[in-house]
Amino acid sequence: PKKAAPKKVAPKKAAPKKAAPKKAAPKKVAPKKAAPKKVAPKKVAPKKVAPKKVAPKKAAPKKPAPKKAAPTKPVAKKPAATKPVAKKPVAKKPAAKPMPAPVAASSKTPTPAAARAVPAVSPLRGSTVEEYLAGLDASQAALVSALCELVKEGAPEATVSIKWAQPVFDISGPMIFVKPATHHTTLGFWRGTELTAPEGLLDGEGDRMRHVKVAKLEDLKRDLLLPLIQQAATLNRTKGDPTKA
Repeated sequence: PKKAAPKKVAPKKAAPKKAAPKKAAPKKVAPKKAAPKKVAPKKVAPKKVAPKKVAPKKAAPKKPAPKKAAPTKPVAKKPAATKPVAKKPVAKKPAAKPMPAPVAASSKTPTPAAARAVPAVSPLRGSTVEEYLAGLDASQAALVSALCELVKEGAPEATVSIKWAQPVFDISGPMIFVKPATHHTTLGFWRGTELTAPEGLLDGEGDRMRHVKVAKLEDLKRDLLLPLIQQAATLNRTKGDPTKA
């Protein structure tokens, strides 16, 4: 038998090895610089400023320029006209009347033409307080007497006499008076404005005198009036006569 020729086997071509894809190194990306944002400028609305009211200035009154006085022309003096003196007619004297027969003188004394006026004197002047009280009615006399006793208690050294138709107490001058009236009796103080008294107790106007009115004996407020009497006495002792102050 024929020997079969060996078949030539073609060498197998090795398949090219596929190269593994190279991993690309990551590219370093430079950080992008952020572009600055352009900020649009805000439109600010202009504030409306209220116009200030300016008070109108008062124009100072213009001083009128002094007028230049026109030069006065000397006035010519007119000669005074002499008035003719009128001759007074001579009055004719009346014929003398015959003198009446003399009358016999009267035995009566003639009254003086201008008699001097004599000032009236109070009939009570010089009388005592007791005599004065005797001329009052019973209720008036009791109230006047009580007030006089109160004054004597507050000012023992005071003297009393009837002056101006009423009892008046003196210490170096008039100090207190007691004056009766129809419906009340007044206790008066010459230095009333200088006294320290409860409000509303003293009445009166003027720059010196004040008084208290007592309607009846039951209304006599001894505790209020006695301090006033003592103050009045002290004032007269230190200051003297109030009528000569």
